[in-house]
Amino acid sequence: MKKGSVQNVFVIFFITFIVKFGYAATWDSSVPPPFSNGEELEIRASASGMLDVPNGFTVTIVSNGEVGATANRFEINTNESGTVIWRANYRTRLGITVRGNGTFEVAAGSISALSNSAINSVGGNTIIISGGVISATGNLAIRSVGGASNTVNIAGGLVIARGTAVIGDNALNNVISNVAVQTGGALVAYPASGTFKQGSRTALLSLPENAEVSWGLNEEMLSGVRFGNLFAPTAGAIRVEQ
Repeated sequence: MKKGSVQNVFVIFFITFIVKFGYAATWDSSVPPPFSNGEELEIRASASGMLDVPNGFTVTIVSNGEVGATANRFEINTNESGTVIWRANYRTRLGITVRGNGTFEVAAGSISALSNSAINSVGGNTIIISGGVISATGNLAIRSVGGASNTVNIAGGLVIARGTAVIGDNALNNVISNVAVQTGGALVAYPASGTFKQGSRTALLSLPENAEVSWGLNEEMLSGVRFGNLFAPTAGAIRVEQ
């Protein structure tokens, strides 16, 4: 085989390897990278700006481990019919903002906000939680901003916040009217303080009411709430004892 032919074969193999086994484009600045329909984007702590998802496109957001404690804030615009599948583990002070009328689905991973709502929805988005953990320690887990008309479907996963309002609007913290919580998911509110026994569900409010949620400790002995194999650390003066 000629040298040029060998080089061509190598180039084709290399391109095929990347397409098949995947090197996700990296979102690590205020300018999100270009992407194709069906592609993955790997999010970094330095991500900011707005990710624009064209109509009819689907993009999956992933992470390499937990992206933690970032002060950056970014937005995602789903336009009229864009779809975002979230599979990243992302811990932030300010939460994320989703705009448009498309679909934002959390299928795995987590979005944890330290001082704001975890998901701030602007527009008529359909928010689907089919897995993972959405948590907020200083506000709502999912917030409808400016009277947005959202549909929230909790088909799986754990959505949790401190206080009595977990999902609501910007002004009144009232529960959004079109929220569906199915058997495979749990919507949980926990108090600001208290000492609780591991495995109990004392003072935990949940939808469905019979959701199998309980106080627990993770591998690092952090206090939190457990739902199946999901765990959400809690904030405030909460102590869980063995």
